[in-house]
Amino acid sequence: MRHVIAFVLICSTLAACGGGQQCDSAASKCLSPGWTVLVYMVADNNLEPFSLYNLDQMAQVGSDPNLRIVVEIDRGLHYAADPIGNLPAAASTKRILVQNGSYQELADLGNQDTTDPNTLADFISWGVRTYPSAHTALILWDHGGSWQGGFGEDDGSGGVTMSVAKIKTGIASGLASAGLARLDLLGFDACLMSTFEVLESLKPYTRYYLASEETEPGKGWDYRKLQAAKTTPAIDAVAFGKLWVDGFVEQNPVPSVTLALFDAQGLGDLEAAIDAFSTQNAARISSVALNFARSRAGVVEFGANPNPANAMNMIDLGDLSARLASSAPDLFGASNVAIKAALAKAVVYQRTGSAAVAAAGLSLYFPPSSDTYQAAGYRAVPGIANWRTFLEAYLAEGAAVATPTFSGVAAVTPSASGLSIAAPLTSGASASIGSVKLRYGYSFPASAAGANDDEVDFYGDRPGAFDAAQATASWNRELMRLAQGATHSFSYFGLSERGPNLASVEVPLAYLPPGVGTCGGTGVLVASRQLIIDTASGAVQEDVVYATGASGSVSELKPQAGSHFVPIVFFLVGTHKLTQAPSSSGWGCLATQFAADQAIALNFVTPSLGAGVEVALLLSIANPAGHGDSAAAVGSY
Repeated sequence: MRHVIAFVLICSTLAACGGGQQCDSAASKCLSPGWTVLVYMVADNNLEPFSLYNLDQMAQVGSDPNLRIVVEIDRGLHYAADPIGNLPAAASTKRILVQNGSYQELADLGNQDTTDPNTLADFISWGVRTYPSAHTALILWDHGGSWQGGFGEDDGSGGVTMSVAKIKTGIASGLASAGLARLDLLGFDACLMSTFEVLESLKPYTRYYLASEETEPGKGWDYRKLQAAKTTPAIDAVAFGKLWVDGFVEQNPVPSVTLALFDAQGLGDLEAAIDAFSTQNAARISSVALNFARSRAGVVEFGANPNPANAMNMIDLGDLSARLASSAPDLFGASNVAIKAALAKAVVYQRTGSAAVAAAGLSLYFPPSSDTYQAAGYRAVPGIANWRTFLEAYLAEGAAVATPTFSGVAAVTPSASGLSIAAPLTSGASASIGSVKLRYGYSFPASAAGANDDEVDFYGDRPGAFDAAQATASWNRELMRLAQGATHSFSYFGLSERGPNLASVEVPLAYLPPGVGTCGGTGVLVASRQLIIDTASGAVQEDVVYATGASGSVSELKPQAGSHFVPIVFFLVGTHKLTQAPSSSGWGCLATQFAADQAIALNFVTPSLGAGVEVALLLSIANPAGHGDSAAAVGSY
């Protein structure tokens, strides 16, 4: 009884807290009635200029007793040397309370490794204890890379990222130290983090979860939406989350945009639906592998890249399920209904652009072939055992499926609209085809008679089609040309459909930082110019360059002065007009360099062929494991 009386006396004292504060009797402390929003900005990288943009938006709102906007920002001053408002610029990690029109520096922590989970944990623990509120949000701001690349990229600490396992450790430790059971809202203002794998790892630590399936433009979220928590301190996490979604889409009105708010504590139906879907199809994999391969070939994909080594291979769950049901309602109809209903329950609110309307809010890992499966890393991801079992059964079955082959040479038919290629299939081959792709480019002659240095450069790819007799594809003869003043070059053009008259295009590039002269230099990044094109008019509706860091995380790239982009193509050397195996092959840089911090125009042209140069077409078919055959055609068409 003595302990009960003591507890009542403590709470009675706390109840005297003024300013509308609430008594948290369990923790023996007073709480602000509104929100504490903790923003963890890993900005010691190429996103540094965008951090200043978002901080300015926060200062347009500012903190008050009902809303505390608390930021931990790590800067390097390599990409932006501007001050943070009234605070001098410094290459260090600072804790800041954002005021209306100004910033209050709370601490300068020196150069912290902000991809260390202990650094994240310390910020969470300090922020929650220093600014206790009825509601707490944590926003992780920086690069993102799904389960493969994790979050953040701290150039000052070697350019590493925080894996999903480390994010989990950091959040769990920080909350435990602060005595907080879980966050009201956990958000990633980062690319590619709305995934089944990440959500399963982090769901215990938040009531609601907010993230994007797709790459995010550099401006990211609209932090002026914090005003809602200042105006209405009692706003709940759902209403607050919906405003974040709306603000992101309105600030980034591009066709590929996606953002979804999840009920992280209400995933039971979705987990059950995915588990049942995975278990059922793993058990009957031999009869459904081709359905999956053909549906996978057209599904909405995120973090795509023409080079398989650089593709994230994240696909939308809802779109996959719907495509399967369309291909075989008797086999997949019931599971599609279950998945659709479960997604509708788990996804509290979602918005997409016109090129992502088929996306349902949640992606998951689905590599197109056994050659691209990251087995070791994926087997360490928790909470996805049934999906992983299915995926490995699918890839194993794909390897056992007969390899489709062509029975004859390809025929090319020129017309006013371009070139069509068709190649006959071996009898029964169509029963094992999962995908068809056409690569197109040019064959360049050898330097001298008998030399083995003839080369084929491919400048693009697009999906093809097949029936029982043949595989077909077409190309309009146009290449994409980049131009900057007198400098111009053709570049690779990887195309996938994104709905009626819309296509997603990935243009692989190498980013050479200032002072780096070749693609083999130190600090070169894999980049991709992402386009959304209206295929009916040819109009470009979206044009953003993203870069992938050394650890696999992705972000919009704001180039530095003195940096360069170099186009990348797929090449084959020593094939003698695609009639024999190459002596070397791969993705390589062209010689042309463009100033990366200046505009690079693009257009589509049909080039004139030089002496000895011929059109090269390579039509490929593959089974679910990615194994198959190719039919080549080289000529002056």
